[in-house]
This record gives sequence, structure tokens and C-alpha cells, in this order.
Amino acid sequence: EAPQELLPVARAAHVVGHALVALEPVDGGARLEFANGATVECDLAVCADGAFSTAQIRAMETVDVQAIPANTVGGLTSAQIGAMTTGQLVALGGDVGSLSSAALAGLTSAQVAGLGTDQVAGISSAQIKALTTASLAGLGTDDVAAIGTAAIKGLTSAQFGALSSAQVQALTTAQVAELSTAQIAALWSAELTRQLQA
Repeated sequence: EAPQELLPVARAAHVVGHALVALEPVDGGARLEFANGATVECDLAVCADGAFSTAQIRAMETVDVQAIPANTVGGLTSAQIGAMTTGQLVALGGDVGSLSSAALAGLTSAQVAGLGTDQVAGISSAQIKALTTASLAGLGTDDVAAIGTAAIKGLTSAQFGALSSAQVQALTTAQVAELSTAQIAALWSAELTRQLQA
């Protein structure tokens, strides 16, 4: 009887009940980081936390994200969007416009900064209203100028007040023409406050 070849011992860990915050490929395996600060390296990560979970999203390559059907993109939650890297969001392309307002509310400033100008241009009035004042800080001046005239009306007075001087200066004549009196007052009030603090 010939001796059996032994399989190499796999790096293994069994982790239950911890929130996964990062998953990245390393040396033929994966490194997992958890919310409690623990880090685990293994040969194979099995994320059995439901279909299209945040853990599975973190493990997706750009080509996988590009293959997500538009109707599925529209159903992504805020947690799922929050789990995406900037590169993954960019890979969604124009499908960002099909995200729910609640999902867009989960975008960080860094994620917003990574969006393409064409993606920002595709955001609706309801979607832009859902962005937090903190996430709006990620909009570049080209992004601000790309916001549609109908969508710009969705910004609240608080959101207008949070725009930087550069973002305000990037507003186009067509965008400003669509603003309400309250929105214009918020812009000028914020700008005046900035000037007084300088």
C-alpha cells in the first residue's frame, strides 16, 4: 500500500459573532479585520452571513461589482453601500443613480469624493437630499457643477450651509437660478459666517 500524501495544514480560524470591517487578499489567503480590533489570516474565508452580505461585498473584485444587475444595485442597503470601497462604487458606474436615498445616506465623505462626475450628475433630487452634510464635503468643485438643476433643488438649507466656499463658487448660473429663497439665504449666511471667522 502506497503512503498517502498529506495535505498542507491550512491556516484556520473560526470566528462567530464579530462584525467584519475589512477583508483583503494576502499570500494565497485572506486577512480579516473585525470591529473589536481582532485580525485573522486564513487560507479560505467563508462568510456565511446571508446572501449579498457586507462581508461578501468586501470580498468582491471590481469585475464582480460591475456584473451586479441594475435592479440588484437599486436594492442595496446603506450597510452594503458602506461596505464598498471607493473603487467598487466607481465600478457601479451609472447604476449609482438607481440606489435608494437610504442607501446613499450611508456614503462617507471619502466614498463621495471617489465618485465620478458622471455618477454625481446622475443623482436625483431625493438622493442628494439624503446625503449627510459630512458626506457632501467629499464633492469636488467639478462634482458640484455636475449636479443637475433639478437635483440641486433637493439640497436642504443645512446642506447648503455646509458647502465650502470653493463648492459654492462652483455652482453654475443655471443651478443658482433654480434655488429657492431659503437656499440662497443659507448659502449667503454660511459664506458671511466664514468671512467673519477669517
